[in-house]
Amino acid sequence: MKTIVLFNSKTGFTKRYAEWLGEMTGCTVMPFEKAVSLDLTPYGTVIFASWFHAGMIQKLGSFKKMNLNGKNRIVMVTGSNPPGLAETDTAIQNNFKNDGEKYKVFYLPGGLSYEKMGIGDKIMMAGFRKIIKKANGEDSDMYKRISHSYDNTSKEYLQPLVSYLNSL
Repeated sequence: MKTIVLFNSKTGFTKRYAEWLGEMTGCTVMPFEKAVSLDLTPYGTVIFASWFHAGMIQKLGSFKKMNLNGKNRIVMVTGSNPPGLAETDTAIQNNFKNDGEKYKVFYLPGGLSYEKMGIGDKIMMAGFRKIIKKANGEDSDMYKRISHSYDNTSKEYLQPLVSYLNSL
C-alpha cells in the first residue's frame, strides 16, 4: 500500500518532519498546495502534516474536504509545545470535534522561528508574551518557551507514527 505525505509548513519544522518521514518509510512527500490537482487513487494512506496556529491546525478544513473514502487518514501536527501537555491534547480534540474517529493524529514538537515569521505573527506573539508574563511571570515555563526561537525537532518523535504505518 502506497503512502503520501501532504505537508503545510510555514517556518520549516513541519516540512522537516515530512521529509524525514519520507526518508524513513519511502513514502511520497509533497506540499499540500499540489494535492489539489493530484490523483490520490494509488495511495492507501494519506498523511496530512501541518502546524498549530492559535490552537488551530492550519489547512485542516481543506484536508477534511478531500475525497479520501477508503483511505487511511493520518494527521501529523507540529507545534511549539513539548509532547504530553494537556493543552495540546485539548487543542487536538477541538480540531476533531465531530469527526475524530476518521483520523489517527500524531503530535510532534517543532519549535518557534521568529526569524521566519511574518510581521503579524511576530506582533501576535509579542502580545501573547506580555499576557503570559503578566499572568505567570518571567520564570514560567510557557514564558521561557515563547521568548526566543528554538528547534525541538527530532527523528525519534516520528517513531510512533512509523510504527503505526508499519502496522497497517
